[in-house]
Amino acid sequence: VPDQTFLNWPFFEPVHRELAGTVESWAMARVEPIIKAGDDLDGTCINLVRALGESGLCRHAVADSATQ
Repeated sequence: VPDQTFLNWPFFEPVHRELAGTVESWAMARVEPIIKAGDDLDGTCINLVRALGESGLCRHAVADSATQ
């Protein structure tokens, strides 16, 4: 497990720490099988992004319109 002490910085809230745990758990379960199944880099990247989208994690990559 990589160093996660940065999550203790004052501008991170409990929701950020929870999200970090969710992403780490997802990655531990999903990334390796996707990488092993792919024969080409482009296809593997597409499959990774597709899986992120299906999991709902991609929504965190775009600002919520309510916070703009």
